[in-house]
Amino acid sequence: MLPIKIAKKRYFVAVEVSSTYLKVVVMDEADKKILTAAVKDISSVNNQDIKGKVIVNLLNEIIPRDVIKSSTGLLCLADEPLQIKRLELPHMPVEEFRDALKWRVKGIIPFDADKSVLDYDILGELQDEDGAKKTDIIMAITPREGVDEKVSYVKESGIDMVTYASIKPFVITNLLKLLPEVKKEDACAVLDIGHKESTVGIYRDNKLRFVRNIPVGLNHIKQSIKGPVISDKGPIELTSDDMERLRSIGIPDNEELLLDGKIQGKHLMFMLRPVAESLCKEVGRSFDYYNAQLEGGHISKIHIMGDGSNYKNIDKFIGEILNTETEYIGLPDSLKESVPDNIKTDGMMPLIAALIATALGAPESKINLLPMDYRVEKSQRIQKISIRIAGITTTAILITSFLMVNLQISNYKQLLATAKSHKKIIDEVREVYDRTIERERFVSAVRNSEVPTISIMKELSNIIPPKILLSSLIIEQRTKAIGLQGVLYLGANVAEVVLADFMDELERSPFFSNAVLETSRKDIYEDRNVAIFAIKCAIQK
Repeated sequence: MLPIKIAKKRYFVAVEVSSTYLKVVVMDEADKKILTAAVKDISSVNNQDIKGKVIVNLLNEIIPRDVIKSSTGLLCLADEPLQIKRLELPHMPVEEFRDALKWRVKGIIPFDADKSVLDYDILGELQDEDGAKKTDIIMAITPREGVDEKVSYVKESGIDMVTYASIKPFVITNLLKLLPEVKKEDACAVLDIGHKESTVGIYRDNKLRFVRNIPVGLNHIKQSIKGPVISDKGPIELTSDDMERLRSIGIPDNEELLLDGKIQGKHLMFMLRPVAESLCKEVGRSFDYYNAQLEGGHISKIHIMGDGSNYKNIDKFIGEILNTETEYIGLPDSLKESVPDNIKTDGMMPLIAALIATALGAPESKINLLPMDYRVEKSQRIQKISIRIAGITTTAILITSFLMVNLQISNYKQLLATAKSHKKIIDEVREVYDRTIERERFVSAVRNSEVPTISIMKELSNIIPPKILLSSLIIEQRTKAIGLQGVLYLGANVAEVVLADFMDELERSPFFSNAVLETSRKDIYEDRNVAIFAIKCAIQK
């Protein structure tokens, strides 16, 4: 009995590298089970060369050694100078979209479009006021240099193939569509709170419809905590240690005692409120723009994710200010039984939601900002393996065939010589036969032709008006008809009069009858007014 070979497991390793964190999610490609997930703080490493080595070492610590060689790397881009635009393109072939989009954004993005990676998704077809068709497109573009750098980290860790570079606002749809509370027909929002800025995206029908960067992040909220604090008993000075302790608390309840009773929650809230409300105000303005300028519709829920999502009570504050149901993005039911416990208990889900979404949708996601030369590595590798297997198989077949042929070599040589002789004779006979058939067809065609071609040409040269220039003359031997196409240079006479006289001359000729004007239209030819016409008439038998 032949041994049964079990297919080796394959894994997706989704990696996000930002100025603050290294995040990793390892997922089984087949059953979508999350093997491991980790978030590592790398904010203290400022030297870029050292940072690269630290990232590679951390990847080797997080990813099991037996997984690395059977893994496909996926990037979740963060901290890149990313630009996302919603544009309308005139009707054109799809293969021209990429160049057209790159041309459209030149001069309006803060980096070189020619040295960038671009991808897009088609949202639908539109018609303008004049009825012209347009394509509604949302696109993303980022400099290639940053993507190359992050690919190098993944490859140096031992994962030799990277196939996908996701963007959070686009890829999160892979997670949203699995959440039971997100209905396809409703619009929902995802607020990604970062350290330096935040991003709000609005989704409908499982597609990103609107996205906007907001220049307020967790760092701005924390930096708003400064002394002194104004209280009922007068100003309270804060030490640098006090401020650091307050920055780690989050948004407190009003009566909560802080700093060992030194201040109350309402005092901290007084410092936090202006910046936190500024974030909410910008999110609200984004909703207003979506309703006024785009599809519009009720935003049923705000899902919060990102590095700032673990700031205490930020979800409640945003929900109260915007009067909208707000919650941290959660795990879909289909994944709850297949994730490590630390994702469920440590509040890690909002931090790694984009990586899980990246691994879930990697094979079919539409927006991929990985440069094309990395994308084709997989197919090139498959081709190399296929060629190698084909070479080995072919060699084995040839060796076997050679051994078998050697057993009857003399007999085969004689048969081969006889076959060559027969083939040569057959080829010669076939060649003579083909030439004979061709000659007979030619002679038959000449005999069957009764149309006096030379006489017709002479007659036409005598009766055609000088203002007419023939562009085409077709003599149909079978139907005994002639088709004329040409250009009439308009002079004093109108086109219809000249063409009518010409058709009369044709019918008075002994060679033609039943002249019919098939088409006639005015045009400009060589900067002159002309009439383009087509006439068909019968040839007299």
